[in-house]
Amino acid sequence: PGGAAWGPRRGGGAGEMIDPASYPHYVCWALSVAGLGVALVRVQAMAPQIITTKEFQSFVRRFYRPHAVLILCELLQCAYLYSTTLAMGLSVGEIANLFVTAQVATTALNLFMEGFDLISRKSKCMLCGLLYAAGASTLFAAHGHAPAVGAAEVSSERHPHLELLLVGRVLTGCATSLLHSSFEAYLINEHTMNGFPDEWLSHTFSVIGFSMAGAAVGCGVLGQLALHAVGPAGPSMLTAVLGVYAALLINSTWSRDTFTPRFTMSSFLHQLGGALSKATGSGAMISVLLIQASFEAAAIAMTFYWAYWLALGSGPGTVPFGLVFSSLTAAATSGSFVQQVLASRPVEQTLSAVLMAAAAAFLAGATVSGSFMALLCCMFVQVCVGMYWPCIGFVRGKVVPTEYRSACLVVTRSAAVGAAAAILLTSVHAPLVVLLSCAALCGAAAYFHVRLEYASAPPHSLPDSADPTPRGAEPSAA
Repeated sequence: PGGAAWGPRRGGGAGEMIDPASYPHYVCWALSVAGLGVALVRVQAMAPQIITTKEFQSFVRRFYRPHAVLILCELLQCAYLYSTTLAMGLSVGEIANLFVTAQVATTALNLFMEGFDLISRKSKCMLCGLLYAAGASTLFAAHGHAPAVGAAEVSSERHPHLELLLVGRVLTGCATSLLHSSFEAYLINEHTMNGFPDEWLSHTFSVIGFSMAGAAVGCGVLGQLALHAVGPAGPSMLTAVLGVYAALLINSTWSRDTFTPRFTMSSFLHQLGGALSKATGSGAMISVLLIQASFEAAAIAMTFYWAYWLALGSGPGTVPFGLVFSSLTAAATSGSFVQQVLASRPVEQTLSAVLMAAAAAFLAGATVSGSFMALLCCMFVQVCVGMYWPCIGFVRGKVVPTEYRSACLVVTRSAAVGAAAAILLTSVHAPLVVLLSCAALCGAAAYFHVRLEYASAPPHSLPDSADPTPRGAEPSAA
């Protein structure tokens, strides 16, 4: 319904399903999936063998199935936000507003849940699926009748249903916040309550990692099938169905967790004040926070901008957005697995190389032209992003005290979202400005990492030129 832009693709013949201009994107998808498979096999071969019980294996299966379905919902929403809303007649600036709204909603709910814990973990996980379904359903109610606009065109009229779409993005942002907090909280609580050994928890997280890799591959395949069957609304319809299915699966298979409402805002504010006080007196800690805020701002900006950037090179009709996003997600997951393979290498050296490589990739993207070269730059950046997360987690664990980590994550996330929003809302039509801004942020993160190394270096590791004692002079007794 709603016009030709919302109907299935015309033709339907086998030769018309794939535009020849899209062949490079399909090749990149196949190569990224193959690379992800190789990385998975290598990591699985390195993992220690753990003997578990049937009860534990049943618990893991009950957990990861709805979790993987909701990961797929998140990926579908990210992959098709640009193409779906563009087909509805929104301008690129309005689409950027929708993306920023979801990011702000995610951050705001994270902050709210630090101070108010009102419902059980299981209920939050069910709510996550329902929110994804509701957020995707707003696209049906707001389909509009405006003709589709090109990737580089800007509509002179405001979309009549923009407010409803903004509400949908708020719901989606809240669902994303719950997905990345409540599920892990439920898993750890139930693992402890069932008396499973602590070493089995790492096995559970490895299974979740493999299921997320499967979701990354399935996102591209299922999204493209839904797109060809229904049209631009297909991926959103699929998201709504999967969200409801996951909520029902959680309700029917998960056990109810013990829960007591908690109000901890005063405790969180005290923790936040202590974290800021600690950071101002610690050069190493402030450097870690600045690394996170700078690099993650660039990563958030590219989570939206990749679609517009690729569409500029070849037109939105020739970019298989689902498969491209699947390739990018597979590249990021492969980067995380590569970091596990390189675990013997000093993490600080790897992090420094990752930050500088990401800055170089953004600079290269600012100088190249064409959709395929842009895709290669995006994939390289995503490999860097995948390697960044385990590295920064290790460094943060060494520098930031345990009691301040939650508050520090809220601060850095808020700063990163603010910086990314400033870039997208002011320069969304200027790819050169966006890419150079991302390169500058990654370069700043690399600089703060150098500061971190100097702040963390013991006194005896300073070079001779930094030693204040004159050569030939004996140190004083003091």
